[in-house]
Amino acid sequence: MIGCHTARKPLLFMCLRGVNDYLAPYNHDSGKLKGRRCISGGRQSVRTALDMAALTARRFNPVFIAFAKRLKQAGKPYLVIQVACMRKLLVTLNAMLKSRTDWNHTLVQESS
Repeated sequence: MIGCHTARKPLLFMCLRGVNDYLAPYNHDSGKLKGRRCISGGRQSVRTALDMAALTARRFNPVFIAFAKRLKQAGKPYLVIQVACMRKLLVTLNAMLKSRTDWNHTLVQESS
């Protein structure tokens, strides 16, 4: 599901550390001003590796294709869909590490 280059990044460390440190939306509000939410903070190299892995998963993995299609039909913008796929990938990898199991598409389909 993920390549050797992506696995070399500190992705495994990130999985053990927590999802919210890297993909939580931060607001840019001040007084009455309400800005766009965006992800920031954490390690840029880890987010970039996760972004490329999620992009590949969206193109070739049937589970992520269906997930992205469902979000697109709900009217979500492209970047919202991409970050949702990144988060889903991260949660899936974290669960795989915790349970010490390999990729199983049937389990992921049930949880999506």
